[in-house]
Amino acid sequence: MKNSEHLVVQEGFKVIKMKTRAARLYGANDVRLEEFELRPITSGELLIKIISDSVCMSTHKTIIQGAKHLRVPENVSEHPV
Repeated sequence: MKNSEHLVVQEGFKVIKMKTRAARLYGANDVRLEEFELRPITSGELLIKIISDSVCMSTHKTIIQGAKHLRVPENVSEHPV
């Protein structure tokens, strides 16, 4: 296991709790690099490792506008994306 993972035994099953890092939007011009724990993967879900990503102009516009952007939830400050 990696350093950011830890093993928890729950009701006879092995549950691996993992942490990840992500740039998360909290509001207009408020993007934070954070490490946080992922919720457990459930049946029918996949965990995919992203190797690289890029920022396009629509992402830039989202960061500038924050909750005023049509595709950003109004409660983004409480529930960052």
